[in-house]
Parts: sequence; structure tokens; C-alpha cells
Amino acid sequence: MLWPYYIAIAAAIAAALAWKLDAQGKGKSKSPSSAPPRPNDAKDAAEPSLFIKAHAMSGYALLIVRGVLLDLLEALVEGLLHGSPLSAKRMSTSTTRGAGGSRVGPNIWTGWVVFYTRRLYCRIEDCWNRPITGEASSSLELCVRKRRGYGDAAPLCMTGQTQRCLNLGSYNYLGFGGVEPLVTPSVISALREHGACACSSRAESGDTAVHRKLEAAIAAFLEKPAAVIVGMGFATNSTLIPVMVDPTGNGKGVLIVSDALNHSSIVEGVRGSGARVQPFAHNDMAHLEAILRRATLVGQPSGMPWRKIIIMVEGIYSMEGQFCRLREIVALKRKYRAYLYLDEAHSIGAVGPRGRGVTDYLGVPTSEVDVMMGTFTKSFGSVGGYIAASPELIAQLKRHSAGFLYAPAMSVPAVQQALSALEVIMGANEAEAGL
Repeated sequence: MLWPYYIAIAAAIAAALAWKLDAQGKGKSKSPSSAPPRPNDAKDAAEPSLFIKAHAMSGYALLIVRGVLLDLLEALVEGLLHGSPLSAKRMSTSTTRGAGGSRVGPNIWTGWVVFYTRRLYCRIEDCWNRPITGEASSSLELCVRKRRGYGDAAPLCMTGQTQRCLNLGSYNYLGFGGVEPLVTPSVISALREHGACACSSRAESGDTAVHRKLEAAIAAFLEKPAAVIVGMGFATNSTLIPVMVDPTGNGKGVLIVSDALNHSSIVEGVRGSGARVQPFAHNDMAHLEAILRRATLVGQPSGMPWRKIIIMVEGIYSMEGQFCRLREIVALKRKYRAYLYLDEAHSIGAVGPRGRGVTDYLGVPTSEVDVMMGTFTKSFGSVGGYIAASPELIAQLKRHSAGFLYAPAMSVPAVQQALSALEVIMGANEAEAGL
């Protein structure tokens, strides 16, 4: 049981050495040749120093030591009470305490995962999954919780009190997720007229004029001929990409060149397509071109040319806060006759002079992007997602995609929320709004 102490000591030594090396590095004058410039997208410019990293690791190690000491203390006290202090048998079959009292039996609080939960995560779990009351707008009412009982793992219970806080924990980018005078009344009207849920897929009885109106509006907003909406943003990628690659689900002979940091929904969709996948380093245009050049010259492993090559990128990578290099990507797409799939989940409505996403922001015509994907969960304060593309592709998606055929349709109030927010962004209503 001494290994936690060794970890703490090693982390402290590492922190001291890192601080010394970091201080020496800052004291030296850097010549232009000694520090070659890095690519802009290689690493974040605000990368923490070795000292900061080591300091964080040492704190983590100290928390582990604290947890082990508490476990030993509990085992010691329990052993003394039962007459067998620090007995291995007692520690493995000790009394397991729960919300309903205590019982004697196998100790379920064993193993690293449970140790981490009890001794580390439970200390800070109140920072996440915090219940709210009222609207989730630019500010919100948090329900105050306190621990009932002793110890880090004591349950958090409601106190009946609330606290007004600034909302920095959502992607309600434009504030439409709260009560908005230009949007909320139409949503309430849709709720009264159509109810809370469609209770059917759009291929059956879940399709309404409001759904078709939103599809036409988002297509016009993106200057695309057609669009399809789906009830979940994740499912838009995961269920429509396979059908986009091939309507029969056989992606053999198709190459997908995907940014290494693409969202997991894209990864799931690509996996389900059956196509060959070749990731390229994040925003690395040289690597992307090398893959495209080889794919064009060499073709498939069998020697046959690829049926199609699809480049998949995101407009804004939310975890990195970076734009894709869309101009260069479009140039490579045209040079090697590939198709381009652009996920604008985090950029649509939020960037660009007209709020039309990264294409608008970078001045790239939407005609240069073959398939444009986005969600209504960020800038529009609703749910669901869309794909805008050619009428032929949209018809193919509606005929074959499980996300359209079998999943419940977006509820009409949610559709109306997205539609009304879109009209405000476009300035299509009577109010002096819009981008």
C-alpha cells in the first residue's frame, strides 16, 4: 500500500525538475534558428509549461494518497470495532454502507474505478450535472444542493433554494433557448395546435407542413436546392452518412478522407458506411493533399480507381476552437475531383456577416460544398439536425436513411422553434432583427 506515496514523491520531484528546466528555458535568449516556427494549427499557443503540468500531476497524486489514507483509517476503525484491525478478510468483506442503512456482505466499494469515484470525483461532482429550474437562457436558476451524511460519497440532496448564475455551460449561442419574444409565442401556438410529439416517423404520419417549411427555409438560407431535417443532430451524421456514401449500404470502393479531430457522430457514420477511411492530421493541408494525390494515382488496393473520394471536415472544431481551412480544402477538392462534406454544427448561425456559417465567414460559395450538415441545437435553441445538398441526394436520404424512415419526427414545437429562430436570423419577420 506504499505505492501512492511513491507516486506523490515522484510527482513532487518531477514538479521541481520541471520548474527548474522551465526557469532555465525562459532565462536563455532564443535565436531565430533555435526555435523554428510551428504551424499555426500544430499546437495551441497557450500550451501549459512543464511546471504547470507537473504541479497538476502532483496535486492529483496527493488526492490519491489522501484517499488511500482515508480507506486505511476506515478499515482500521472498522477492524478495531470488530476485533480484527486491518484484517485482509475484514477489508474484503466489510460492512457496505448505503442510503438505506448498512449490511454485511461482499464489499462492492473496491477497485480503482470505485476508488476514483469515491475519493476524487465525488469531491467535485457538484460542478457537473447541476439541476436547474426555469429557462436556460443567458442566466439561469441553479438548484442548490448539499451533502447529506458524512464523507465524500455522501449523496447530494436538494435544499429547496436556488441561485441565479451566468450560463456558461450550454451552446445556446444566440439566446433563442430561453424565452424569446420573437420566437416563443409561435412555439406555444404550435404546441397547442399540434401537441408535444409527432408519435410517428415522417415516412408515416409524422410529416407536417411545418417540417417541409423548415426544410425549404434552411435550404434557401444555405443557397442549396434541397434539405432534409432529422430529429437528432448526432443521428444526422450517424444515420445519413452511410446512405450518402451508398444507398444500399455498400461503401466498397469509396474512400473517405476525414479530419483526425472530426466529431464522434461523423466517425459513427463513416464506420457504418463500409467505405475505406483515411484520416489526415488536423487541418494539415499537406497531409490531405498527399492522401488525395496517392488515392488518385494509385487507386484502390486492387488497382481499380476509387468510385468516389469524399473529404469530411467540420466548420468549427468546438474542442479546439479552430476553423477548418476551407479555402484550401475547396481548392484541393476541385483539384482532385473529390466531394466535400462540411459539418457546421457549431458555426451555422453563429459566424459570418449573415450568420450563414463558415462558408459565409470565409467567403466561400456554398456551391463549392457538396453536402452541408448542421444542427438546430446551438444557434437555433432547438433540437435536431439537417443536411442540405442536391435534390437527388436529399431524395436518396429520405428513401433509405433509418434516421428518416424509422426515428420519430421532430416535434412540431421544436420545428417551429428552429424555423422562427431562423426567420429572425434572416430578418424574414416584421421585427428589425436578423444578421
